Amino acid sequence: MGDRIIDHNRNGTEGVDNPPEVLGPSGIPLDKLPAEKLIEILTDQVCDSITESLEAVEGAIERRIILRVLHKAGGNQTKAAKLLGIKRTTLNYKLKKLNIRVPRAPGGRLSSPY
Repeated sequence: MGDRIIDHNRNGTEGVDNPPEVLGPSGIPLDKLPAEKLIEILTDQVCDSITESLEAVEGAIERRIILRVLHKAGGNQTKAAKLLGIKRTTLNYKLKKLNIRVPRAPGGRLSSPY
């Protein structure tokens, strides 16, 4: 099975493996849209059905971004921090704050719980 990044801040232990392709309103994959357009789409969706505080929404978005970037970086925190444009120590702080654990197998490879 695929490698997993563990998000312990959700209901139980869940992971993100090979996230499915998501299409925007125009049928274009979201990962091909410019960041500004993605933010516009997300903001519209959140504002239409907001039930949580801004802080909770920001935390959920930050968690999702970090999980996706960690997956893209194969669990390599240094590479993920570089992709996010932050220091590795800042990423470590955010991982602790958001209760995200990146399991490691011997040899430094991303481990799989399967």
